[in-house]
Amino acid sequence: MSYFPGMYHIALNQEGRAEEAWEGNGWRLRFQRAPTLAESTQATGLARMIASAPLVTGSSDRVRWGRRGHEEYTVRRGYRWWRRLASHRPEMVALQGLIWRSAAPLKIKIFVWLVGQERILTKVYCAKWNPDISTQCVLCNGGEETVDHLFRECMAARGLWLRLGARCNHRLNCPSMGEFWEATRKLTCRGDRSLESKVRRLVIPAGLWAIWLTRNSVIFRGQRFYMENLWDTAEGCIRDWGKFIVGANTIELHRGGHVDVGTG
Repeated sequence: MSYFPGMYHIALNQEGRAEEAWEGNGWRLRFQRAPTLAESTQATGLARMIASAPLVTGSSDRVRWGRRGHEEYTVRRGYRWWRRLASHRPEMVALQGLIWRSAAPLKIKIFVWLVGQERILTKVYCAKWNPDISTQCVLCNGGEETVDHLFRECMAARGLWLRLGARCNHRLNCPSMGEFWEATRKLTCRGDRSLESKVRRLVIPAGLWAIWLTRNSVIFRGQRFYMENLWDTAEGCIRDWGKFIVGANTIELHRGGHVDVGTG
């Protein structure tokens, strides 16, 4: 995982055994979705590394730690591993800033982190345990429900990010999920402690949570999808969470990033 972190996050069976990837005369790597160009390069390197490893028969799989494979786990080694992982996924640095500098509730922060790690229970993710379920996105009926599709590619998500981007004066429709996370850097500037900046940091968590709530309402409550309902949910999250920033009764984020605070 430390050598090819991107491969682990899109692997179809992240907890699989070595024998499950062996098919008669060679190794076969399976992914949740088609790899991007950068991920394809990593996949090629991973396949070459696996192919060059000597096979040991008659023994069970073992879990080992560290580059040399025989080290014991320590906090220092764990931190060093995390730093190497972060260097391969710079968008995660932006994601951390988005989460911990945000005034969103803790539950929402954890949810956003899981989205960034592609660990939430999308239909494609659940299909690993139940291949018979439909993996079609219920918001657009136009693609398989992966993290990338549900929160970025889906027409519903694109429409929401377009409107939220106009509110915070920032482009949020991006060509890839990695670039989407990278785009949050401008919303999480360390030196900017203005009220507008604090409210802008709620935009991404509010949008992601609104998409997830709306998706669940369609699946589990049988509600019909309306774009305005999705927008109202996101706007309501920003309004409710933003109240705790200044202790006001009402707070509104207007087009261009202007914030209105009211006490009535």
